Amino acid sequence: MATSFPVLCLPNKNIRDVLQNMSTCNLIAFSLCSKATKSHVMHLKNDIQQISIKAFLSIDINILSHNQEVTSLVFFKKDYGRWNFESCESVTATETLTPLEPESDRVWVKRGFKLRDWIDHVMEIFNCSRIHEIYISRIGHEEHYISLSNAVKELKTETIFFSFCSDTVVQSVVANVQSNDISFNLSFNIEPSMQKHKVLTRHFERVSFSKDDTREALTLNDLLITNVSQLNISAHHLSFEELNIFIRHLISGSNRRLKIVGIVCAEATRNMQILLKGISHSVYSAELKIVARNENDYQLGDTIYVYQNCGRRLAMQTYLFEGVEKIVMRVY
Repeated sequence: MATSFPVLCLPNKNIRDVLQNMSTCNLIAFSLCSKATKSHVMHLKNDIQQISIKAFLSIDINILSHNQEVTSLVFFKKDYGRWNFESCESVTATETLTPLEPESDRVWVKRGFKLRDWIDHVMEIFNCSRIHEIYISRIGHEEHYISLSNAVKELKTETIFFSFCSDTVVQSVVANVQSNDISFNLSFNIEPSMQKHKVLTRHFERVSFSKDDTREALTLNDLLITNVSQLNISAHHLSFEELNIFIRHLISGSNRRLKIVGIVCAEATRNMQILLKGISHSVYSAELKIVARNENDYQLGDTIYVYQNCGRRLAMQTYLFEGVEKIVMRVY
């Protein structure tokens, strides 16, 4: 026979002691009972490492604690019909205490709750002002992800990560969610040139492209018009001659916002004479000693400094990234 215990009748100190021994999942469940229970959880100031949202085959709100305990609120699990974000009263709560322990599921129902209500509730009880990451991988109906972007309108997040997303989905999310950091994985599906142009000209702090496709590759023009502060490109089809033009553009002072560029370039050291053609520079070895390199004698770990009359300075270094040479440029 089930029994109940009037926990709210305890002194506040004792209530706090009870809550401090609850798992994250149980804290969320407790906070959903009433305004009073929510207030007690909020005042606990629980130390959460991050809250993230993942849109894939379902919508997951993931809460990670510092002891690596993971709690997930899963919506539309195994539901391949139309997702209705205005009616999300039922959620499957999954708790993983350690990587070796099996997950435990339970179903909660909160009458009148929308998806945004669940997100706001979790952020409030754990005193979080923003989401750590929103990950969107488009597998199902495009309308699902556009509706999701409207449901999380004006939500603040540190990073948006896109995979297999069309231009329509990306632009809808970017327009609605507040973030300074945006990353892409795999090739774009629709209107790639417009998508990259619109993303690169926005005032983002960081933009990353993980992979690319020969039919939809980043172009020199994409690089020349970028308005981001940090740009990372893990795959591309730019020639060393085009990168030479890009470096000249950087050091000319035409782009005052771009500060850090990372570009994976196979055989960069062997083609450094093309990359730096016509550009006056100094070379320092990994031991920070100035050296004179022959055309085909540049080494991994070299730091190359380029100075301009306008006062701009560019430091360029090559190193191995996952077995492939990568160039990192910093503009001062």
